[in-house]
Amino acid sequence: MVHAVNPPTDPNRHPRSGRRDLIGASRIFTPEQANRTLPLVRQIVQDVMQLRLEIAALNQQLAGLNERDANELMGHRDFVDEVDDVRDSLQQDRDRLARHMDELAKLGVVMHDDAEGYVDFRAVLDRRIIHLCWHIDEPEIGYWHEANEVAAKRRCIEGRRFAEERN
Repeated sequence: MVHAVNPPTDPNRHPRSGRRDLIGASRIFTPEQANRTLPLVRQIVQDVMQLRLEIAALNQQLAGLNERDANELMGHRDFVDEVDDVRDSLQQDRDRLARHMDELAKLGVVMHDDAEGYVDFRAVLDRRIIHLCWHIDEPEIGYWHEANEVAAKRRCIEGRRFAEERN
């Protein structure tokens, strides 16, 4: 599934030249800009989390098939077809997951815990790069943490002033 039907306006578009950063990871967001991307980001993150569950289930199914006496069953066409189908499904899901992660990267979003649904948006606070942190269950961006910290150390953004773009 392609999510970016109406991709958000790039917050780093230079107003005079129309230049856009080609690498999404270099984008800098304010909380307001990050919040505008959340409907799309939320959908992608939900899809990533669902794909992770499906991939885990397929891996478990494949492991179960491999535990069978493969030498005895390899001569049975049904067994071979089932193993091939599971492997094909697994590869398709991995490919879809990679496309979703690429889509997040193009938006300038880093998913740092796809099992829990945490994502980061790069921002500038007090002239240093920090991460605005969002969780799938939250209605909007409400927290930040230092770029080298985990989400567990996040702090409330209330009362903080974030730079529009990196100088």
